Amino acid sequence: MGKQSQTPAPRPLGSIRADELLPVREACRRLGWERRTLAHAKREGLRTIPFGRFRYVTGAEVLRFFASLAEDNGSEGDTP
Repeated sequence: MGKQSQTPAPRPLGSIRADELLPVREACRRLGWERRTLAHAKREGLRTIPFGRFRYVTGAEVLRFFASLAEDNGSEGDTP
């Protein structure tokens, strides 16, 4: 029999809706972000909400953050 891969299959990314409140960890999972990417996004203006020992982010904030990046880069409406 063939040798099975030791690497787990990547988890599918998810969507972000404006009406959601997400733990930051879940938002990062859906976006495919690692910890360094989150730190960079926070430096660039992504606002998170601390509550107890957790941090949250609204879907509206994630969408606002990407819209502001698109404006700053002059790429609003561009397609890849």
